[in-house]
Amino acid sequence: MKHVFSLIICSLLACSLWNLACAAEPFVRCGGSFAIVRGDDGTLYGWGDGRKGQLGNEKKKLVKLPETLSWSFTAEISDIQCGNENTLILLQDGTVWTCGSNSYGQQARTGGNVVSPVRIDGLSQIVQIASGFGHCLALRTDGTVYAWGRGSNGQLGDGKKKNRSTPEIVDLPEITYIACGGKYSLCVTQDGSVYGFGDNEYGQLGRQNGKKTVLFPVKLEFPVPGDYLITVAAAGGDTAYCLDEAGRVWAWGRNDYYQTGVSGIGDKVYAPVQMHFPDGIDVRSIHAYSVHTAIVSTDGALIQWGHVSNGVRGCLSSPFKGLPTIISPDGGVVDMDNGSLFVCILLSDGTVMTSGDNTYAQLGVLKWKQGLWSDTGLRLITK
Repeated sequence: MKHVFSLIICSLLACSLWNLACAAEPFVRCGGSFAIVRGDDGTLYGWGDGRKGQLGNEKKKLVKLPETLSWSFTAEISDIQCGNENTLILLQDGTVWTCGSNSYGQQARTGGNVVSPVRIDGLSQIVQIASGFGHCLALRTDGTVYAWGRGSNGQLGDGKKKNRSTPEIVDLPEITYIACGGKYSLCVTQDGSVYGFGDNEYGQLGRQNGKKTVLFPVKLEFPVPGDYLITVAAAGGDTAYCLDEAGRVWAWGRNDYYQTGVSGIGDKVYAPVQMHFPDGIDVRSIHAYSVHTAIVSTDGALIQWGHVSNGVRGCLSSPFKGLPTIISPDGGVVDMDNGSLFVCILLSDGTVMTSGDNTYAQLGVLKWKQGLWSDTGLRLITK
């Protein structure tokens, strides 16, 4: 469900919510309790909870240390997006492959879990993928959005509260960006508007009308008059984020752990509020999962906020909830991602570090200390 966006707009349509992979650009991706990363030589590594097949290695067990993933495709990988217990793979030829849990039909087929990547029928010319807590979205070159998987909260935008194993088109204007939250979806239009559908219990769809679910796409309204041309969106468990063309970050939805980056405004925020970061911070990417969020700045600083217990900050001082705070390991952060209770970062020297909970081996190390960064031993940048 991790949702990340990059300011390198020229690569957005060919990649996903992060500063994403074209050719063999290294990256790190986190699911609920597992991680998949890629080195600059194209090698994929995975570790953590693989019991539902989400690592695509047919072992269906916990993988305690990083292992090479020997996937075979007919084209290069453009991006990988990890849901809670599933993995989506976008190839440069526009096809989409999948593995992992099929509890809600997120494998786009009937039957049980999928332990080795298989192609999703009916999807072609895809330029972006996204996955949440059981539902998936795919964006086609012409701006069409497909949805499938878990639909119990209306997150498929088809007017129903039913799961669906077949990707179907969502009735939307031309879309340029997509994001999956826990049980809701966000889509950015060509004219810079944001549409959402699904769960609205915490106001994550910007609606304060008593409706806990929104079954069809609705347009987000900003509380202050003005021009808000949104370029990309990101979605945490119950808190939503977007970036406008002026570089401002906006947040709304669940706020009991200060997920919006603002305290004193209540546990539910029904309209976007502007986030403020330390002076000199220009946002390059934002990474949201569950109740913990982070940004990476253009100069490699890592800023985290929200529910930052379990040592996810990589420092011994981790409050139960916190406002945006700079936590920057030496070396500068090139890429990062959040899991349910852990984080994974890629430093400029290629080092992959993890921090947080290790109940399901999601840190990729045998020895660790909660609240401190652990070195996985991987070096993803070699050139």
